Amino acid sequence: VKGGDKGKPSDRSATRRDRDLSWSLVAPLEAFGPFETEGEKATNHSSEERETQTAEEATVSAKIVQHNKEEGFEHGEEVLVDIDSSESMDNQIRLNARPAPAICVRKTNVDSKRRIAKFEELLGEENVDLDALRRLSWSGIPALHRAAAWRLMLGYVPTNSGRRGAALARKRSEYMQSVPRNFKEIDSEESDSFERTVYRQIHIDIPRTNPTCKIFQDEGIQRSLERVLYVWAIRHPASGYVQGMNDLLTPFYVVFLAEHFAVDNLEDVYAMKVAEVSPSALNEIEADSYWCLTKLLDGIQDHYTFAQPGIQKMLVKLGELMSCIDSRLTKHLEFHSTLLIQFAFRWMNCLLMREIPLHLVTRMWDTYIAEESGISDFHVYVCAAFLVQWTEEILELHDFQSIMIFLQKPPTAGWMNDDIELLLSKAYLYKELFHAAPSHLKKPEST
Repeated sequence: VKGGDKGKPSDRSATRRDRDLSWSLVAPLEAFGPFETEGEKATNHSSEERETQTAEEATVSAKIVQHNKEEGFEHGEEVLVDIDSSESMDNQIRLNARPAPAICVRKTNVDSKRRIAKFEELLGEENVDLDALRRLSWSGIPALHRAAAWRLMLGYVPTNSGRRGAALARKRSEYMQSVPRNFKEIDSEESDSFERTVYRQIHIDIPRTNPTCKIFQDEGIQRSLERVLYVWAIRHPASGYVQGMNDLLTPFYVVFLAEHFAVDNLEDVYAMKVAEVSPSALNEIEADSYWCLTKLLDGIQDHYTFAQPGIQKMLVKLGELMSCIDSRLTKHLEFHSTLLIQFAFRWMNCLLMREIPLHLVTRMWDTYIAEESGISDFHVYVCAAFLVQWTEEILELHDFQSIMIFLQKPPTAGWMNDDIELLLSKAYLYKELFHAAPSHLKKPEST
């Protein structure tokens, strides 16, 4: 079988199409869309080849099948899911020792009538089944239902519809009452040096927040962002404000503004006039953004405490993964003295928000928020898939400066939903391979 990335006529895609199949997991993956082979037909492996399938491969295959059963996707034709791997990865997991092509998937149609109907039915229940909502949301949430789904999955509002309205009003009121208590006149005698330092750093960072997005250059929105970040920092003195938190706040504003304007294209929000939003609605958006950011950061707070141990652990895990997945790229980076911490630290700190367009970040966050194991766990695999995405381009760069310039601003400006779906699909399969089998991350002993 030969697989390829349809619709991307690049040398890299052509190289992938020309590779021979190493191994495949057979599963009805309607979650990721039909498998595409550009006219080439999949052939079954011989019985001898099937018998050589390792226990690890069988386990991964079973997990993917179970995942799709839990998602509730209909069983259609079986498709082949291929994993992009290097010789190092093949040696680690001993899967036929032949190079494998990239995963070939097509995006889920998030805004299809069928999926919208599923979300409407699920969100309309008296008691929303959170497990079912997470499974359905993993593959993307329709724009008009994203705000409601995020509030529920983050635990901001109760699953019971009868209690939801009162709880939402209470939390919004609590936040608005906390603002004057915490957001004092910074230059007054009542504020201490810690408060002034925190506010000064936030005030410096806010104008830099997503500068290409017009709505975040609005003075009213910038003051709103300042209040949210300052109140959060004062309430969480163990970490306080850390640069990068301002980026993590922006998806919530975009999603809640889209809900207010009832638009299904997030890019339409960027140019909207904030003056058209009533002060009361802006207060609600600000309060919802505060509480959702709080819930998000609760799960990754060790990213921002002293020495940022959470990020350090993620960087170590990313290094182990890359040694297995793409040893050629890993050796190339090492040869040119390019350390993961020099570029991937920001990927961890800002969750790739400065590398991927904002309207695609919200799609990525559908999956992150739906992940029961937490954002940190899955994000490492996304970063691995993101780095592997640029293997061929990086291998053509032969000095530290060129590599760093490329990695600090990868060419994602033209990315579309297909690219994010492919990235998440790769990350999912990497996680299935390595998360439950940490022995795969150990380097093979020399003989």
